[in-house]
Amino acid sequence: MKRNILVLLGFFIITELACAYNYDPPKSGENLFLLGFPDYILQGQSISGGAVFDAAPYSANLNPALTAPLKRISADIGFTGLIGQYNRDFGGAFHLGALGPSKIGVFTGTANGVFMDNIGLGNMFSGRVAWARDLIESVYVGAAVYSGIINNYGRYDFAIGSDLGFVWRLKELGFFRDVRVSAVLANLGKNFYLGSTSDYPHLLTLKAGLAALFIETEKVGFGFSFDAATPMFQNIIFNMGLQLQIVKMVTISTGWDLNVHEIGSIRLGRGERPNLPYAGIAVNFTAKTDRSKVMQKNGIKTSDFRIAGVWQSIHEDYHIFSTGASMHFGALDTDKAEIDFGVIE
Repeated sequence: MKRNILVLLGFFIITELACAYNYDPPKSGENLFLLGFPDYILQGQSISGGAVFDAAPYSANLNPALTAPLKRISADIGFTGLIGQYNRDFGGAFHLGALGPSKIGVFTGTANGVFMDNIGLGNMFSGRVAWARDLIESVYVGAAVYSGIINNYGRYDFAIGSDLGFVWRLKELGFFRDVRVSAVLANLGKNFYLGSTSDYPHLLTLKAGLAALFIETEKVGFGFSFDAATPMFQNIIFNMGLQLQIVKMVTISTGWDLNVHEIGSIRLGRGERPNLPYAGIAVNFTAKTDRSKVMQKNGIKTSDFRIAGVWQSIHEDYHIFSTGASMHFGALDTDKAEIDFGVIE
């Protein structure tokens, strides 16, 4: 039985490697919806919420199930700059998101723009609506629908599709803490196609992810995330990340994305250097927000904020600098319910 499983696994890997040369999306095309916010890179594109779990409206673009445990109104905003190292040309991307919980689940809306025709991605705008719910305390499910339009050197096209997501959150497994196993079936629909490349992000992309903490104390959290994606079973993309959180305030991240198709192209002498590992930092803090009349009316005295920044060298001679902020309005209700039965005379 074990031998048969190994044979099937070997056949699958060989098939994947062989098919990797049969498709040719533009570099970073698989990440088209993930370029406008720093935490996409900081978390290693983890569909499990990163090594040190974090979720906000942006998470719906990674895995629509990730927002299920969020019980507060949230918003985020981000901007990414692309700078050419030698030719000094520029590009950019942005992200906007908002989230609200309800009795039937958590609803999220995001808007993303990419203006990077200098690296072959074109100029794109897209919108997404997602729903997530916790079936039980440790199991989250979610679904999203998206649409967008793109222009690349005078060619126009549109995309419309959906994602399905799942997260199973275990408290511990062996010596690991906060273990999360996740899966996403992404890009179900029509994606962007500009004639000279394959469609992107690629149709029917299956993603599997794992994240956990090695260390979890009041002062330190340290863990990893690992994801694998198979765009239409024609390539394998690995994303690996490490995160260190100090006193639940500062998170330092690094990691690397490995695209088998791009590595293979380099070996054949027809590709560019792969992306270098990324480095970034995020700061979490709580601030008073009761000065606004709107906040006072809704009883929001304090809110939680996260500010992040990241750098990565991509495409041989380009650098990405991304920054953004997430906001969760109001304090989490961590007090247990009290029941007063009154005095029986």
